[in-house]
Amino acid sequence: MKKIFVFVLATFAIFHASNVNAADLMPVQDAKKYGVQQCISKVRTVSNFLLKGADGYGDDTNWNKKDANRRLLSFFISRGYSDGDSQINMNFAPNNKGGCDAVYTETFVSESRCSLVRETTFKTWKYRGSLNGKTLVLNKGFAYVYLTPAGKASNLCLMTKREVVY
Repeated sequence: MKKIFVFVLATFAIFHASNVNAADLMPVQDAKKYGVQQCISKVRTVSNFLLKGADGYGDDTNWNKKDANRRLLSFFISRGYSDGDSQINMNFAPNNKGGCDAVYTETFVSESRCSLVRETTFKTWKYRGSLNGKTLVLNKGFAYVYLTPAGKASNLCLMTKREVVY
């Protein structure tokens, strides 16, 4: 059984590698495979920014099977860190100027209270206000972070980073 599994795995790896650039991360490989051309550069840039050096990740992709190059491309990714996993949602859409617009969100649960996360992890980020009187909104450049107390005693912090990339 092990020999069959190794053969199938090796065959898949050879086939997969022959059709894509092995240096490209999984989302870029997927986008190429689905026929995306207009947004491929943006997919590569955002994927490299979010996933290079990851402690492992996996993606699930949604795309328009009839017109992948002219419609929204969406990835859901689970990314590993040394202290837990995050969830990333990356979306890419061709624009009418021949380019591509993108937005990503990354969500992670911290075992620290949001006030401590703000004072340590995001101490250089500017306070922008709050949502619903609970969620803190911080920003730095074009990126925004939302810190929401979680858990029964609000002793956890749900952190969501969002950035729109034009």
